[in-house]
Amino acid sequence: TWLGELAGDAGLLEAAVAEWKSLSSTYSRGDEPQKWAWSMNGLGVSLQKLGAFRGHIGLLESSAAAYRSTLEVYSRTANPTDWAKSQNNLGVSLSGLGRLSANAQHFSEAIAAFQLALQIYKKGVTPSDWAMTQRNLGKAQRMLGNTRGDTQLIQDSLT
Repeated sequence: TWLGELAGDAGLLEAAVAEWKSLSSTYSRGDEPQKWAWSMNGLGVSLQKLGAFRGHIGLLESSAAAYRSTLEVYSRTANPTDWAKSQNNLGVSLSGLGRLSANAQHFSEAIAAFQLALQIYKKGVTPSDWAMTQRNLGKAQRMLGNTRGDTQLIQDSLT
């Protein structure tokens, strides 16, 4: 996935999507829920990268669906780090959907997902995850402010 993104190669991203789909089908959600959720997260990342690369709403919607499915397995209490990662990833896909569709609702949902992830990611405990999620939150707030013409929200995104 990362190689395809770095190289700007849609073929590599498509291959990553195919591999993650294949892998996720080898695990049963009922018998191996953690492995299944892990593979669905990988699929979500690949779909998100390909969707962003191509500017394809359907791929981003599929990515968001994959992350939402992981959140049916990962819980905030039992799997806090995986849960927070899935929330952040969901927010990234929703932000991408908002950019492509100019739909403020996607940005609002992305903001909510980032805020949920930040309940787990703390500056003193997971500084890089906290910083990444804070950055994603600020970008989503700025984009929502731009979409709504809300200068206060744009200002808030800078703090």
